[in-house]
Amino acid sequence: MASKLSSKKRKIRDTSSPWDHPSSFLDGDGDGEEEAKGDSSAAANVVVHKSEESSVPFKVMSYSSPPSCIMFYRECISQRQCAVIKAHPWNDKKWLVTAPTAQTPSSSPPGSGFTLKWNDSYLASKAGAQIVTPMVYSLTNKQYTRGKSMPFREFIHNLNNNTSVDQKSEEAYMTTQPAAFDSQGRLTVANAPTPPLLDDMPLRPEIMGKLTPTAYNLWMGKTSGKSSGLHQDWHDNLYVLLRGTKKFKLWPASLTQTHMKPRGTVAEVFDNGRVRYEGAERCREDGATARDARRVADVELAKAEQQLDTAEASGDKKRIQSARKAVEQAEERLDSALAFAVGGFANIEEEDEEEEDGGDSDAFDDDDDDDFDDDGGDDDEGQQVDGEENLPHFSSVSSDQVVANSTEVVLRAGEMLYLPAGTWHDVTSYHDGDNDGGAHLALNFWYHPPSSKGSFEAPYEDDLWERDFQLWCDANGRS
Repeated sequence: MASKLSSKKRKIRDTSSPWDHPSSFLDGDGDGEEEAKGDSSAAANVVVHKSEESSVPFKVMSYSSPPSCIMFYRECISQRQCAVIKAHPWNDKKWLVTAPTAQTPSSSPPGSGFTLKWNDSYLASKAGAQIVTPMVYSLTNKQYTRGKSMPFREFIHNLNNNTSVDQKSEEAYMTTQPAAFDSQGRLTVANAPTPPLLDDMPLRPEIMGKLTPTAYNLWMGKTSGKSSGLHQDWHDNLYVLLRGTKKFKLWPASLTQTHMKPRGTVAEVFDNGRVRYEGAERCREDGATARDARRVADVELAKAEQQLDTAEASGDKKRIQSARKAVEQAEERLDSALAFAVGGFANIEEEDEEEEDGGDSDAFDDDDDDDFDDDGGDDDEGQQVDGEENLPHFSSVSSDQVVANSTEVVLRAGEMLYLPAGTWHDVTSYHDGDNDGGAHLALNFWYHPPSSKGSFEAPYEDDLWERDFQLWCDANGRS
């Protein structure tokens, strides 16, 4: 069975894509269906900053309420368009809320009539035992460093009592956690402290359609006015702001090689905006590698064999027959993954002279110290860590030094922001006075970016990521 992972790739490319809209900058509402139309205040979120160079800022869509998933795919996801959604699905009791209240607290989304369920007391009670490792921002050298690990309840207590760090010289911020792998070999999907909170949130928000999640992260701190550093990410992002204010300064992925001055050397810019840097394992545009195909197939085969053992022990002939068929299918998928590992790139122009001369290329070589992990931690809001200045997806210049027009989005509590993979962004956070401790709080969903030739029903080349997510759900009781 031929592997679908062997999609054609090229050397460094930066072709015309839906990113480029020379006359279509939009700071108003999405068009089309009535449900997506907003009021005249929608444009207040988006501001254009012009530079000396006459580059054109890219479109940022704005919706006064969540559009249908089909419309959102058509207007934003497939077109690689950033979007502001000026509402959450707050009235769903499974989504961060309690019953309506007579008076809407300041921590609630504007006009919602609902109380934000994730206040500090609830978070400490529900997820307080989760071990988190916050970042610490030095007010002296303007850098983030890893702080000490602690229970989440201790982080919240320290944050509210100004005891987490030396308040005269440091500020604490909980961001993505250090990269770790789960028992099935994938990077952690539900990063601390989110596992106990999964019951409160949709694992797959409807607006994102059939895109497959790859991680959930919680962001919390009082680092008011501090920049994340200019960077881009490997994944599509749905960023849900719960408290405080965030300012996103944005540039399209199409400027990666011409204006953004990344620290790493660009090996490939995919049509969907995702960038692969030199040193990273070869992948297709949704990020899938031969290693991923092998990992998923291995887990599926082990699971199928275990089910066959159980069926044979039961003596039920129908169960045994079904289990044997499942094993055969899993073996076929493993064969396909192995074929891709050995020869999946055979028809692709090699980037490395040594490989062109017949050098070894083992897609499953775990000893390759030159490979960095595209999907590692510290990338979305992207706090640049002291000693990690050479992370390839960070810019070597500050956002103020970029000679290209930028688009600025001010995101407020009760709103969401969609960023396609590869979007360059610099994020500044602002806390909310003393309301509920005053910390800014956000939840983000990362998604494998869709294929540029995908569709709403089939956003990827095959079902690899869907199978992988289902394995995660099964292993974590989330089926």
